[in-house]
Amino acid sequence: MMMSRWFRFAPVAFALVAPLMAASQGGPKPIRIGLVFPLTSGSSDMGNSARVGAQVAVNEINQVGGYLGRPLELVVRDDAANNDQGLKHAEELVLKEKVTATIGFCNTGWP
Repeated sequence: MMMSRWFRFAPVAFALVAPLMAASQGGPKPIRIGLVFPLTSGSSDMGNSARVGAQVAVNEINQVGGYLGRPLELVVRDDAANNDQGLKHAEELVLKEKVTATIGFCNTGWP
């Protein structure tokens, strides 16, 4: 009898304690999004406008609690409108920075 009561209470207890545990560990892990834009060079107007727009969107999403309770974080790289530089940054974001998604790649030479 006592055991069945515990099993009914356990999910409620976990639901109450889990947010406290996450807060004590520095909160939920952010969702990292990579951006590869031409921030310098002849295409910098487009690249910087896109970067600012992405940052505004991320700020607004984070102000209402993030995505599924996780904050978003931008990882920005400048490809300087150079295909080789864009490809290098794309590989770095995926392989080293472990981003969840990427935006950009307009100067990578990829189809």
